[in-house]
Amino acid sequence: MKISDTAKEKYAWYLSLCREDEPRPLLSERIELDTNGVSAIEAFHVFESTGKMPGTHEPILLEKYVQGKKWHGVTVEMCADSFENDRTLVSREIKENYPPWVANEIFSLAARMCQEKHGFVFSFIRNKEDFSENKTLPDDKRLILD
Repeated sequence: MKISDTAKEKYAWYLSLCREDEPRPLLSERIELDTNGVSAIEAFHVFESTGKMPGTHEPILLEKYVQGKKWHGVTVEMCADSFENDRTLVSREIKENYPPWVANEIFSLAARMCQEKHGFVFSFIRNKEDFSENKTLPDDKRLILD
């Protein structure tokens, strides 16, 4: 099975979101061992592509892929909300701390949230750039005290 480099990068990201001390999911979510099954990454790729979970000889690793994907969704949602809603996260931090494809997911979700909430998308969200990346000063640099 051929898995693209882009997909492998995403799957590695999902794995990085799991902690080693995180317990296995509850019994209803556990994936059973299939000694004749495919590898965890192949099974996850099939699951991502078709929604069907094939048998795997690496069930614990596959569970980590699935759990990491869930944590990824939570991360994207929280970051998008922080960027769009309460402004505790700025575009520079998103671009510096996340891979470009994750940053794009955050910005896209923030735009959808803004559209649903306000009926339009603020330009800083649409442009994926806010004051934190302003590289030029205004023409008038004088401080006016009234």
